[in-house]
Amino acid sequence: METLQLRKPFKSITDKEISELRLDFEVLSVADLRQAKKLEALIADGMSVDLNDAVKAKMFTFEFQLASGFIAAVKATDGLSIDDFTKLGMGDALQLAQQASFFWLGVD
Repeated sequence: METLQLRKPFKSITDKEISELRLDFEVLSVADLRQAKKLEALIADGMSVDLNDAVKAKMFTFEFQLASGFIAAVKATDGLSIDDFTKLGMGDALQLAQQASFFWLGVD
């Protein structure tokens, strides 16, 4: 499990101060993949993506990496909800997407 220190902490919808994201990619399931694809489409301004494309190169889009990274954070960070996604600062979002890309590419 990894920890990402946020440059820009925020208050979650449960009013908890979030200053770091714990990331646990190993607990992600196929259901989480579906949720990541939905969040990816939301990030990409409503562009819909067929779930079958998830096993192709589209898995490496910035939007997918960010979405899957945030879901890994929700699973491992107390007080964090998927609804907190829009509160993430852009610099932190870039770092989160990078951490997710390392996981998907098999980089330790």
